[in-house]
Amino acid sequence: PGEGLPGRVWQTKQPEWIADLGPQSRFPRLEVARRAGLAAGLGVPVLAHGEVVMIGAMVAFTVITTLGGANLGLPPLAILLAGVLVAIPACMGVGYTLERVAYRPLRKAPRLAPLITAIGLSIILQHLAMVIWSRNPIAFPQIITVTPIHLTGNPNGATITNVQVAIIVTSVLMMAGLLALVYRTKLGIAMRATSQNQQVAGLMGININTVIALTFVIGAGLGAMAGVMVGTYYGIAQYQMGFILGHELGWDSDRRKKAI
Repeated sequence: PGEGLPGRVWQTKQPEWIADLGPQSRFPRLEVARRAGLAAGLGVPVLAHGEVVMIGAMVAFTVITTLGGANLGLPPLAILLAGVLVAIPACMGVGYTLERVAYRPLRKAPRLAPLITAIGLSIILQHLAMVIWSRNPIAFPQIITVTPIHLTGNPNGATITNVQVAIIVTSVLMMAGLLALVYRTKLGIAMRATSQNQQVAGLMGININTVIALTFVIGAGLGAMAGVMVGTYYGIAQYQMGFILGHELGWDSDRRKKAI
């Protein structure tokens, strides 16, 4: 029982949660794809971006378990929000560091160099997470009570949970905000111009380094949210959870560029 319900598969067959992050996965992956599209549009490999999602989930896990074990009497929603608020700046710092240390020096290098660098960064971040949080799958704290919502009058009919509704609403709001940023602000205009042609954008007075760095920072912040949603939805986190996301999206963006 429960094998056919999204987000419950891991309870019966634990490894299947990883496979569920592939093409058939559901709501949390929408925000991951949107976030990865930011850097992909600037011609930067996104293979290591999945690891930022993983770090967001792991940092939130640490904060939630720490606050939950301290018996401070905080409501579950406040504990979850605290985990998110700590995970976002942590992932932003990681994203900026990746861009500044690894990608910026290779911006004019042959295409293969940043691709190999992205793979290396992915491996490094995975092993750092393994050292800090162990290699074993971690049960992500399910502090929000899951309440099924029946969509039909039949109790055995289609249902959706309050957690799934929250994930859908949060993802839509974040993607709407990102679209507004890209298409309605000066920073968004600079992002699109940089994506089209970095040299011409620089001649028009756009600071390319600042635009790309901000793109990484914003994308990493969204990645932190995605990590928390993935952990909350599947109830499990592991140091390799971002590997499939990052590499799948990385190769997809590479194929789209070749098609264009």
